[in-house]
Amino acid sequence: MNPKSVKFSNVSVSLVLYLIFSHPLNKANRLKAIWRFLVWQIVSRVYKHPILLPFTNKSSYLCWNGLTGLTGNYYYGLMEMEEMSFLLHFLKDEDCFFDIGANVGAFSILAIQHSKANIHIFEPHPQSFKYLSRNIFIQDRKENVSLYNLALGDFHGRVSFTSDLDTVNHVATPEEKNLISVEMTTLNSLKLPSPTIIKIDVEGFELNVLNGATEIFEGDTLLVVIIELNGSGDRYGISDKDIDTFLKNYGFYPFTYNPFVRRLIELENYTSHNTIYIRNKELISNRLVNSSSFVLSNGCEL
Repeated sequence: MNPKSVKFSNVSVSLVLYLIFSHPLNKANRLKAIWRFLVWQIVSRVYKHPILLPFTNKSSYLCWNGLTGLTGNYYYGLMEMEEMSFLLHFLKDEDCFFDIGANVGAFSILAIQHSKANIHIFEPHPQSFKYLSRNIFIQDRKENVSLYNLALGDFHGRVSFTSDLDTVNHVATPEEKNLISVEMTTLNSLKLPSPTIIKIDVEGFELNVLNGATEIFEGDTLLVVIIELNGSGDRYGISDKDIDTFLKNYGFYPFTYNPFVRRLIELENYTSHNTIYIRNKELISNRLVNSSSFVLSNGCEL
């Protein structure tokens, strides 16, 4: 398991402690990071209300016990280090960012508080959308920020959606139970401003989202797609290779990012978690090198 960029739900305490201890962003303050974890486990169980936690020098978020889409950021600094730091170093005020499958909004909070970009946030699960909305509401900047309680895919209609899987809720397959109904549409039909960067984390439904967004890919505005490739598309008969082929057909190639030296690292193949697909490497590299630094809640500066 990669300790730099990890999701967890229902994993052992010993594994979480290992991930916290070994995470690169905790290298200078490992014991303090372990202490933060232990204190949170106690306080969040005793105090049954949302707790405001620091994120970066410009951002914070409301968190609840068991809200794994956010708690990892408190333990690590950035739960998805490469992708979140890339977003913060890349995003400019004139950009447009789509957060598709936002869950409770970690990526969006960073984008909102560290830029004046035009931001569109999509989350279909009603409970996650409620948490997301509360966290967006407390941010200082709300202009040019739009929230959509919608699923995105390759058709318009209603679909069955899992209801009780926390960060891995997804468009349901026929054999799944405990389902809700959500509205789905396509990016093509929404006619939104063309994004500069898209993050897609929809638990295996990524290719459907891409197939419904061909008009965006046919333009030249989009430079970056941060996308989760972890084999979860198998439930729909979709392979990670299918997604990789779609993106490469539009000139996007896989990279990872070292935020400590602000360097893009080209990959021979996509990774088994989030992968950063880019086109126009030179332009993006210049952005990354020349962007402002930020400070995480654990004191790490990037």
